[in-house]
Amino acid sequence: MNINLLKPRKKNIIRSCFLFNGVEEINVYLENDGCSLMTFEKGEHIYTPDNFFRSVGLVLSGEVLVTNEKGRKLIVNTITQGKPFGVASVFSENEEYETTLKATAKCTVLFFSQELLSKMIKQPVIAENYIRFLTGRIHFLNDKIRSLSCTDAEQALAGYLLANEADGVCLTGQLSTLAEKLGMGRASLYRAFDLLTKNGLIQRDGKTVTIKDKIKLKEISK
Repeated sequence: MNINLLKPRKKNIIRSCFLFNGVEEINVYLENDGCSLMTFEKGEHIYTPDNFFRSVGLVLSGEVLVTNEKGRKLIVNTITQGKPFGVASVFSENEEYETTLKATAKCTVLFFSQELLSKMIKQPVIAENYIRFLTGRIHFLNDKIRSLSCTDAEQALAGYLLANEADGVCLTGQLSTLAEKLGMGRASLYRAFDLLTKNGLIQRDGKTVTIKDKIKLKEISK
């Protein structure tokens, strides 16, 4: 593929792809047979569990809806312009793709095949970029799991702290009173405090609570 034939905005999207962070010369990869550009019409499937490419896709225009249709249909994600997909699964040995990807608007996707990626990650800087991206995804999924698996006590406490904080600090008063206000026992409240502290979301000093990670606390409170 000749990058010079693309519009400037799409060129910039490709250059900002996580794979090329710190890579000066990218044309050698884009001109490889393993790099291809495809266009999908609105409503067209890009990946299904039994029909997919062993590739990483980069959305250059449009939008892609990701759903899990095993059992009750579940919307997993929306992939917008400049975002990749397939990064974690391109080297998987699974015979099926885990999700279904469908264009919600006409979109253009740049694909990097498994064979090309195998060559690319022999370059240390690209290998580090790939590992760094996957590490970020692991952290993201761990946060999701934590927010989904939190107890009602953690959720209630997180909501209370957020609602009553001023500049990241909240005064809790007597814990017995707070437990009654939140509709839980003192033991449950203590456990909630311990878990939020252990996970680095808050820091407690007597009756004073300092919020250390407001974003993650908001995720738990939902």
